Amino acid sequence: MQIGIVGLPNVGKSTLFNALTRASAQVADYPFTTVDKNVGIAEVPDERLKRLGEMMKPEKLTGARIQFVDIAGLVKGSSKGEGLGNTFLAHIREVDCILHVLRCFRKGGVAHVDGSVDPLRDAEVVSTELALADMESLDVRIEKAKKGAEKGDREAESSLQSMLEARQILDSGGSLVAIDGPPTGLLSAKPVLYVMNMDEGDISSHNFSELESVKQYAKEKMARACAVCAKGELELAEFERQERKVMRRELGLEGYGLAQLVLESFLLLNLITFYTIKGPETRAWHLPVDSRVTEAAGKVHSDLEKGFIKAEVVSFSDLEESGAMQEVKNRGLMRTEGKDYIVQDGDVILVRFHV
Repeated sequence: MQIGIVGLPNVGKSTLFNALTRASAQVADYPFTTVDKNVGIAEVPDERLKRLGEMMKPEKLTGARIQFVDIAGLVKGSSKGEGLGNTFLAHIREVDCILHVLRCFRKGGVAHVDGSVDPLRDAEVVSTELALADMESLDVRIEKAKKGAEKGDREAESSLQSMLEARQILDSGGSLVAIDGPPTGLLSAKPVLYVMNMDEGDISSHNFSELESVKQYAKEKMARACAVCAKGELELAEFERQERKVMRRELGLEGYGLAQLVLESFLLLNLITFYTIKGPETRAWHLPVDSRVTEAAGKVHSDLEKGFIKAEVVSFSDLEESGAMQEVKNRGLMRTEGKDYIVQDGDVILVRFHV
């Protein structure tokens, strides 16, 4: 799963990317610092995994991971190739969802490409450019589908109706996220998380007037929204976990950091978490909602999926309450599930398989 970090130039995309992934993508006070995309991994914060680590005492504890992509800045006219528009659009087509960074910070001497700070205006610029690119793409595809439909091609006729509906929604400024099975490859159909990049002082003083307006905008777009101070998070990333926790509390940044952002991203992707505890490693894995246990086995190793026999499953809550796997078995809480079992969030799974 990939999340693309997008937005106008100079809004803090690369700073946020570096804070999330502990990377070192170039950051500067001028537009288009990022030309080629940067790719990095962030671990999903998980209190259940920490608890499993305390109970199982494994040699290694590994969290579920999400891949973030830092994409070149977009400007008005990107749908027509302005700025680095073609690069931006090509990279964004590859990701599963969009993390749209909106500039709300006013300090730091960083120029805004439009001369002033206005997160709602900036959100609309990017949204409009994605919609325009989609409409141009749909116009070409609609003409092709019409020719196929005229020749009696039922598949072309079906896709034509879907594309015409999407085109009409985009024309009216609506959201494609709510459409059941939108045409493939549309940028506007990707789930969006709006991230307000704020001044540290505004977060610590709970100055969230702009956040509320962005949340309302996100709701209308069927998206999600959260706030973060990317510069502050990058500075905190230099410290050890426990030190970061103390400093975050002292700075008044609790509840508005990278952990919340990553969790929001996880929810946006409609993922669940399952766990494996066998051997020296206890690990969290992500999986799309409504996935079968054989798919979970395949995430761990392809041999487990190919040779799947059965799975022994216990919920995290039952394991935590029992205190140990042996007590889970003593209480009869361990279930044996077949290949059609739908994995539930928090399942602890042991796969039985043959080679």
